[in-house]
Amino acid sequence: MLETLDNLADTRKAAEYAMKSSDRIMSQLGRDLRDAVNARETADLNGEKNPAIDANLEISKTALKVAEACATLYGDGPW
Repeated sequence: MLETLDNLADTRKAAEYAMKSSDRIMSQLGRDLRDAVNARETADLNGEKNPAIDANLEISKTALKVAEACATLYGDGPW
């Protein structure tokens, strides 16, 4: 459980950085990522497995979009 919380905390930090971007798309993706992390944390607190799985999928899809946006803006990593 602690590893999951650490991963969510790291993902939340990435979302916060993306939200601060001056690029409109990156900023929106950061908000989407933050919302997905919030949904996962809420599902964990409520003990709901299916919403947690859905939130994990949304986190993965949005994180991939953030990576693609970073590659477009800054070139191939590491960033």
